Amino acid sequence: MTISLKKPSSGKESENIDKWARKEWLKFNREKGYRYSVKKERIVAFEGKTPVGYADYSFTGGVCHLKDLLVSKRARGTGIGKLLVERIEKRARTLKCHKIELSTSERHGNLGFYGKMGFEQIGELPDGKFHFTWFLLEKKLKQ
Repeated sequence: MTISLKKPSSGKESENIDKWARKEWLKFNREKGYRYSVKKERIVAFEGKTPVGYADYSFTGGVCHLKDLLVSKRARGTGIGKLLVERIEKRARTLKCHKIELSTSERHGNLGFYGKMGFEQIGELPDGKFHFTWFLLEKKLKQ
């Protein structure tokens, strides 16, 4: 067998590779007995008609992945972040998730906030993205 490595040369070739990869993942998951599906969701907090908070998260294999949590500067300290996390946790419990995972950087200064919300640090990635230290956090959910 001769192997060669290359990047896809066009958008069409990339699409074909994506289709091939999806099919191969489905075959692999069937072989292993895995049920794999990603459910993506987003929630926005409004003050009147103005967005003041936002969360982007997904569910995969019994785990909620909190990708983004943002509260506008003028609305910080008002409980909006807490409200968003509580809503996500409620949704995760409804979907029978066993934990919520996220990463945050030293730059964001959110470790105290997430600690108050019941998250624990499970890892640290020094000199990560943008040369910041990143922290991996999780909150285990009891059903």
